[in-house]
Amino acid sequence: MPGFMEAFPAAKEIQIIEDTSLKVCSLEGLVLLKLIAYSNDPLRTKNLSDIDHIISVYFGLNDGLIYEDYMQLMDQYDTANPIYLKLISARIIGIRIKQLLANSTSLKQRLLTITGKRPLETWRALAEGLAD
Repeated sequence: MPGFMEAFPAAKEIQIIEDTSLKVCSLEGLVLLKLIAYSNDPLRTKNLSDIDHIISVYFGLNDGLIYEDYMQLMDQYDTANPIYLKLISARIIGIRIKQLLANSTSLKQRLLTITGKRPLETWRALAEGLAD
């Protein structure tokens, strides 16, 4: 399945109990996989709601990273926009997915096509991040 090899390096190792850990997909990797799953089966709208949910909680889960590494993006959107934090989050998710796809230009192009078909500001920001 496309995307698994690209998402795997960003998986984070979580220790469950002593001497037992497992790898968990990063949020960016999960969005990558959900975008592909959505394109394979557009009638399964759960992927869309999952992506939108990740975008909506991303800033709260990653504010330290955002303030440290992506502060310049905060000036690119209007703070009066009610979805300001979601736009920043979507853009960063797109940037980080692009990093996962450094060796897969065809998959990056596929994701740009997928995000271009959904006329939402957040998805446009996601596509901008992929294109940055």
